[in-house]
Amino acid sequence: GIAVLGAFIFGLDTDTPLTIANRVEYMLNSDIDAMQASILTPLPGTPLFNRMVAEDRLIHKNFPE
Repeated sequence: GIAVLGAFIFGLDTDTPLTIANRVEYMLNSDIDAMQASILTPLPGTPLFNRMVAEDRLIHKNFPE
């Protein structure tokens, strides 16, 4: 058969404690073969990074830090 990989990102602007809890519940109760959970990472040079810098929302702007 075909395996299903679920990739989930946490830390979106729309995330709330409830949406995060719902996402985790879905992850735990779904029949996904493999999962990957990541934290939103605004990479330098991307529109997301530039917006977050403009909004003063980043603690570190140099990722080796």
